[in-house]
Formats: sequence, structure tokens, C-alpha cells
Amino acid sequence: MAMPDPSALEDEVLAIQSIYPGYLEQSSGTESTYKLKVHAVELYLNFPDAYPAIPPKVSSVTGIARERIEQHLHAYSGEEILFSLISMLSDEKDDEEEEQAMVEIPPTAQALKWTIGEPVHDRKSTMLGRAIQIHNKEELMAALEDIKNDKHLQKASHPQIWACRYRHDKIDGPERIIAEHDDDGETGAGPRLAFLLEVTKATNVLVVVTRWFGGVLLGDVRFKHISTAARDALDKGGFLT
Repeated sequence: MAMPDPSALEDEVLAIQSIYPGYLEQSSGTESTYKLKVHAVELYLNFPDAYPAIPPKVSSVTGIARERIEQHLHAYSGEEILFSLISMLSDEKDDEEEEQAMVEIPPTAQALKWTIGEPVHDRKSTMLGRAIQIHNKEELMAALEDIKNDKHLQKASHPQIWACRYRHDKIDGPERIIAEHDDDGETGAGPRLAFLLEVTKATNVLVVVTRWFGGVLLGDVRFKHISTAARDALDKGGFLT
């Protein structure tokens, strides 16, 4: 369980406001209550001084059963909660829309299924990793285009630092491994992600790390954070053996 950290909530709020502009705002008249609005769901969370060791309390909620929110808070007790809560509410909305669209949209047009890791915070900068299975150049380009069109990433300093590794079967010869990467302006970050994929022998995967720069130079430790964010997404997606 995480120990109480007075700066944890502040750092988490700054990260959420960078990744999801307009989703979270401080309630007027109090420093410990925040309003979270995700699609049709709106709730007020009161954060204790001991957060994240003690989860926030739900003071009001509309658009979803209170029990659903409280179950989630209980499941993630002792951890930073906002990112996972937003992800849960967004996933439920996506599931509803997918069910409605299943009979209308061909399978090739369905939304891509990314595995998203936990964000890494340091001095107002945030790194967020995600991973997806790919098998060829066409799937790689489709996934990168999906990232490019994600409105939540448009304000990021470096939206898509990425590396991929996939098998290419040749009809007239043995298979070979295709490996590519891109820094997206964060010089040296792409090769580090490529090295991570190589040493872990992760294949048929694209890993992308998005960085929101908080105004404080982090030095070389930023590469450690980028690798940590990438590894977490790979692990959650089952790409590490």
C-alpha cells in the first residue's frame, strides 16, 4: 500500500489535466474535493490527507451507479485512482458504443484495442505507455494513425515515441524480424524502446510512449521513465515472457 504523500494528489491532478483536458477540476470552496466528468458520468470525490493510502470518498455521482464507483475505489485502494477510474468509465462508454455499432460497422473499421499502462510522473512531466499487437507494415501504420487522431494526445510534447518488432515470413526464405522506431523529437528515446523490445524478445508488437513536458528539465532520468512506461504497457498486454 502506498504511504501518504502530500504531493501525490497534486502531481496526479496535473497529469490528468494534461492527458484529459476538461475532465477534472477542483470544486469551488474546497481544496480536497474534485469534480470528475467523463462522458455522461459526473462525480465529486473528496480526497483525504492520507491519499493514496486511503481512497477518496464519493460525495455525489450521476450517470452511473454509486456502487460501481465505490467498487472500483475499493479494488484500487492504496493506489493513485484517477487514471484507472477515467479508463474504466471510458471503457464502459466504448463498450456501449461498440455494441450499438457492431451491426453497422465492418470488423476492419472497429476501434483498435490498445493496452495502456500506468502513467509515470516526475516534476510535472508525465509519461504514458501503450502497446498493441501488429503483424505487418499496414497494421503498424494504422496503429500510428490511430495515435495521431487521439484528441487526448494532441497537446503532448511528444505524442508518439515508438518502437515495433514483428516477424516477417518470406515465401522464398526464412522468417526475419522487422524492427523500427521513432524518437518523435525526444532524441535517443526511440532506440531505447527498440532495445527494450529486443532484450525482452517481445514480437508482433508496437509500443508507444507519450510524454507531456511539465516545464522542468529531467535530464537522462526521462529515458528511464519512458522505458518504465513502455515496459508496464508491454507487461499488462502480455507481450513479455
